[in-house]
Amino acid sequence: MPLKAQKDGDEVVSFTLTNDAFDALRGDPELRMACCSARAIPKRSKLGTPFFAHGRTGECSSGPETAFHLQSKVIIAQAAEAAGWQAIVEASGQTPDGTPWRADVLCTKGKANVAFEVQRSPQTIAETAERQAIYERSEVRGLWLMTRHRKTLEDRIWLDKSGEYTTPIFFLDDTFQVPRFNCSLHDFITGSLSGQLLYAPRAGQRAQLSLHGSRQSCWKCRKQLMLILELGFQVREHVRWEVPWMYVVEDDDLLQLLEVVLLPELCQRLQIGQLKRRPSKTTKTTYLSQGCPHCDALQGNYFIDELRQKIYRSGTETKYTQVIPLTQITLKESLASWGNARWQFRME
Repeated sequence: MPLKAQKDGDEVVSFTLTNDAFDALRGDPELRMACCSARAIPKRSKLGTPFFAHGRTGECSSGPETAFHLQSKVIIAQAAEAAGWQAIVEASGQTPDGTPWRADVLCTKGKANVAFEVQRSPQTIAETAERQAIYERSEVRGLWLMTRHRKTLEDRIWLDKSGEYTTPIFFLDDTFQVPRFNCSLHDFITGSLSGQLLYAPRAGQRAQLSLHGSRQSCWKCRKQLMLILELGFQVREHVRWEVPWMYVVEDDDLLQLLEVVLLPELCQRLQIGQLKRRPSKTTKTTYLSQGCPHCDALQGNYFIDELRQKIYRSGTETKYTQVIPLTQITLKESLASWGNARWQFRME
């Protein structure tokens, strides 16, 4: 049940024709199937989608499709065109080594190629990844929409991080909605092709770095100081995460980041004490901790962690903490790993 046929050597795409122009093709002996050159019969699915059926099946490998599958391809193609991309339905190609592939809709813009696949029949995630690898060898980015495996896909978000990025699969329900992002298939396609679908956090992305601190009194000199409770990272408004101080002092990349951003004038202005290595009597080693900017008295790491937890439990963090925006940074793999990486979608 393809959407394409041929007439006099020219391609005919069913849903791009007016109703009258499509109906006028009925009985045309020159109308041929694009897949096998058999005679093409113009028909409409139960959802009203125009398509072409084989006058005779013969040895053609093109199998029947559901009305849902046909309409999905039409929605994807129209949404891609609305986003400024060229959409080719039922596009065929092959890898450099000759492995063939066929995409429901291939979208192109400049050097970018994105294949959208609607998988109605059963197909495991492992089988999908194998087909995705074929697209990758052809320099095509594949995106899959499945009408089955909803529970499997929801579990996969948390269990298969690398696979979720390399082979993006999203559940599509029978009303042409993408429940994960609470949007229609049309809006999901236009958004995906307009930069609104983002896997974050990921190495190489830009993030806003900030300090989350709390103004306290030094236990020794009683003067005011700022204690750093955590480092904050934000890729987008809805993609943010924090790393508590207890973990900051154990991560070399985070410490190197602090060395760059904690300039003397900033510390003086915010009354942040120096970070120093302190001897531990129990472990016989040294550890990094914050000191008082006035008397250099040690502000214990465990005290800082308990303070952070107390503030968060009280729900009054906006009253007792301060967020100090610092600078934009490029995420390293280790810095991105602190965030909960997943697909994010937001229509602007």
